[in-house]
Amino acid sequence: MKTITKTALFVFAILGSLTGACGQTSYFEVSVAVKNDVPAVTPTCLFTISHCSVTVSGADSYHTGLLDKACHRSNPTDYSLGAFQYATDKDSGVVTFTVEIQDGNLKKLGDGTASGAIIPGGRQTLTVGIEPDAAAFNCI
Repeated sequence: MKTITKTALFVFAILGSLTGACGQTSYFEVSVAVKNDVPAVTPTCLFTISHCSVTVSGADSYHTGLLDKACHRSNPTDYSLGAFQYATDKDSGVVTFTVEIQDGNLKKLGDGTASGAIIPGGRQTLTVGIEPDAAAFNCI
């Protein structure tokens, strides 16, 4: 039953429809961007990204694929991939978000992590910087 509750919280938080809850839920707003310090990986090259997944570890745990709005870019001139939200009812600890990007064949193109301390009843922002694998992108 706990997994279903956690799943429901995650889905509602991603959709932005969780308007409040009893207790002290902690919210994370996580932006995802590909690091722009790899010359062989340009913004145009990022259209190769087809799938994203997130793994939550530490004080809480979860794994899922991300919705399109948190994985696919709308602006072809920057490195931002979007954002997602996560909610947890844990009282303390550190939560780590690991995001992996993949192509249409589920070949790993890069990954990155970001961590934040749980603030009961609080909301905080994090940014996951994806380290791209230039050879996997093969955009040269």
